[in-house]
Amino acid sequence: MEDNIFGTLLKRAAYISTGTVVARVSAAITGIVIARMVGPASFVYAAVWALICLSASFTKIGMTTGLKKEGSRSPSYLPNLLGNTLIVKAMIGICALAIAY
Repeated sequence: MEDNIFGTLLKRAAYISTGTVVARVSAAITGIVIARMVGPASFVYAAVWALICLSASFTKIGMTTGLKKEGSRSPSYLPNLLGNTLIVKAMIGICALAIAY
């Protein structure tokens, strides 16, 4: 029974890792393609992209992990938890953009 659980966990971890790698590689390729299309004359694109990435990094402060933990503990609270998490993430993102700008 433990071998089956270990195999399942290993398979799911591989799926998650593969998805993360594919997402990051596709984001990098998209950034390169857009930078090539815009050209060196447009500094605005780089500044906006940097602000977006900066604000996105501040919204990742463990709330997703907490949402998963608390949501799996009591699924009936999941809609409220999801709504509160999205509101807090949006507020943090707006504050980070205001500070960065």
